[in-house]
Amino acid sequence: TLQPNPPAPIALPYKVEWISLGIPSFDGILLRARIGVPQLDTSGKDIMAGPLSRAPDKLAQVVRFPVVLMANSWSMPNVEYFGKQLQWAERGYIVVEYDARGWWGSGGDVDLAGPDDMRDISALIDYVLKRQDDWHVNVSA
Repeated sequence: TLQPNPPAPIALPYKVEWISLGIPSFDGILLRARIGVPQLDTSGKDIMAGPLSRAPDKLAQVVRFPVVLMANSWSMPNVEYFGKQLQWAERGYIVVEYDARGWWGSGGDVDLAGPDDMRDISALIDYVLKRQDDWHVNVSA
């Protein structure tokens, strides 16, 4: 079980923004994905007591969210793990659930953990890293 991240100074659960889209991979095919992104409330009302409670504008500079990538199983598209995705996103994780190459809503041919799947994962990571400031990505987690 993933532990809440960060443990403080934010009151849990986070509100979650949901993004559904096709993410281009290395060869131009689209990987269907749903992304749960925790939202920071910098108004100050969700900040627990401590130094940040007096400076909510600094919250976005301090709080960073780790990323979890989840591929579909063979039996269902990327809706299979929605409950777990929601649970983790509410606890402060950016959760990317995607249909692997050739499965369900994604293009290309099934590769079963082959070189194209590995390059797809790199493309997904690159996609998230390009949004690290907007989504408050913790690149070291």
